[in-house]
Amino acid sequence: MPYIAEWSAERAPGPRVVAKGRGIGYADERPYDRDADGVLWLLGEDPADPGSWPRDLVTAHPPLCLPCAVRSVRACPHLRTRCVALRVRSFGLAGVRGALYAPGNPSPVPLGAVGVAFDDPRIHWVRAGQLIMRLREFTVVDL
Repeated sequence: MPYIAEWSAERAPGPRVVAKGRGIGYADERPYDRDADGVLWLLGEDPADPGSWPRDLVTAHPPLCLPCAVRSVRACPHLRTRCVALRVRSFGLAGVRGALYAPGNPSPVPLGAVGVAFDDPRIHWVRAGQLIMRLREFTVVDL
């Protein structure tokens, strides 16, 4: 299991989310709770048929070196039955995936998990958990 992946039993309550400025923030927010773009951070795709994928793919799954990818597949029962490995030649940051909130009284209301681009106005209402990468040039490889 890659160390960045969360086990199902590891879900811990996060800091209290409040309305702040144009979106949400933490009640006791510190400067390092946001990245340089002002995105608030938190401390599954279906592989189907890779041949039918668009040539411009977005994903929140982090890159791994080949030895770590092989080790992860061996260690994780979910990955043993369902994973696709890609060799990526061109990529870039596309946005974030996290919990979307809506204005509420007295506190913002969580709506669910979403992926949003950096230029999407909803980004001010997201508590980010993962970066989303845009993969432009890739090929499917066998681990």
